[in-house]
Amino acid sequence: VGRDAEAIATSARDLRVRGAAAVVGISIPRVGLAAVVTASVLTGVASATIAPLQNILPTMGLLVIIKVFAAVIVGGFGNVTGAIYAGFLLGLVNAMAVGYVSSAYADAIVFAVMISVLLIKPHGLVGRAVRV
Repeated sequence: VGRDAEAIATSARDLRVRGAAAVVGISIPRVGLAAVVTASVLTGVASATIAPLQNILPTMGLLVIIKVFAAVIVGGFGNVTGAIYAGFLLGLVNAMAVGYVSSAYADAIVFAVMISVLLIKPHGLVGRAVRV
């Protein structure tokens, strides 16, 4: 499944490779299903592991999800590299805000950085304008 998944990941960027993956016998829907099942199993294992240690609430991880969404926005939609760089940038801003200002204002400072980046570059740091 490893080589198949690598071929599918490459084919997501180039439609010609998707056809080549299908020609050599890689089942694109099967590999996609295997990826979803693997992610679901790992999520279930992580949930079962954390359950005895913490109270489980529907809002668990909400702030983390919002910060990840902020990193995607700052990096530029559709650009994984930009989201990774923005995640590092926002993580650094968060750590510096906790160290130099206050942990109470750290999240507000991170979102202020996000808003200021969007005011300067509306498509994100490495995103490009897309004409629809």
